[in-house]
Amino acid sequence: MRVLWIAFLALFATSAAAQTNEIAIAFGAYIPSHVNVRSENLAAIQGNVARRVLQFSKAGLYIELPIVATLGGPRVAGLLILPGQSFNTRHYSALFISPGVRLKFIPESRLSPYLALGGGLAHFSKSQAGGESSTNAGVLDFGGGIDVKLTRFLALRGEVRDFYSGPPQLITGLLEREHQIVATGGVVLRF
Repeated sequence: MRVLWIAFLALFATSAAAQTNEIAIAFGAYIPSHVNVRSENLAAIQGNVARRVLQFSKAGLYIELPIVATLGGPRVAGLLILPGQSFNTRHYSALFISPGVRLKFIPESRLSPYLALGGGLAHFSKSQAGGESSTNAGVLDFGGGIDVKLTRFLALRGEVRDFYSGPPQLITGLLEREHQIVATGGVVLRF
């Protein structure tokens, strides 16, 4: 993990005069789509660092590292139900780390829509009266959004991503790959 961070930070060590770097923070909702199971939507936070590596006439290609985590609390954060069974958890959380690429259209204009694609790791955990459990799975992430430039260095961002992951094997019945939708809005610092 340390090597990944050192390599990623080295990409940002060059001149920032062309505003090729971005750091974003966003908040929103995590909407899991479990097969045969219903669970509550949770609040989510996303951090994202990106660097433009190619500039075309009407688009820019960025490498990015989005990290998305769900926010839980002392209340019941997830209610998982199978036919005939109920699993009431005190805390259910998900973490997605999925480096990838983003194609941003007209990146220097006021409105810049984009598409993103990546792959990495999903980590799911839960706690209940019987103890804690967690599981990891591979994840493919894809989605899109739009940046609205406010100033030369600041923009607003709206985004929806689908983290298509292996099943969070926390209870019986979660056996298939699943869609984990995250919709967020936040701010982007460009430098």
